[in-house]
Amino acid sequence: MQEVFLNVFRAIPRVDLRGHFVHWLNSITLNASLRLLDRRRRDRRRHEALQLHQTSAEPGSESDPMLRRSLVEALDLLLPQTRVAIVLRFVDGHSYVEIARMTGEKESTVKMRVARGMRRVREQLGLDEDRL
Repeated sequence: MQEVFLNVFRAIPRVDLRGHFVHWLNSITLNASLRLLDRRRRDRRRHEALQLHQTSAEPGSESDPMLRRSLVEALDLLLPQTRVAIVLRFVDGHSYVEIARMTGEKESTVKMRVARGMRRVREQLGLDEDRL
């Protein structure tokens, strides 16, 4: 609601108040509501993806525990959205298209996040580009 009032306040100088004020006010309210819903949906998806990352990083895996700990530490250094994209891609096995749909981002953005994130993980672990 506060966002609606701020948007109205900012836009008042540019609006002809003799016109359809109620329609204009309704459209501002609708757009603010849609942005809020989109933001909540994205946040929920990211939270769910982070939960998957945290449960997949639990001990008890068959892999080398030291390597696993180093990998989790390297992933934790990444931005949350980059970490989510990498976990969805390599842990959960989702395609870039699926990840883009889940996170609400463009496929090219997801690919860029994964590539840059994996480069940082390799650097943190001291691995060549052909490993990991």
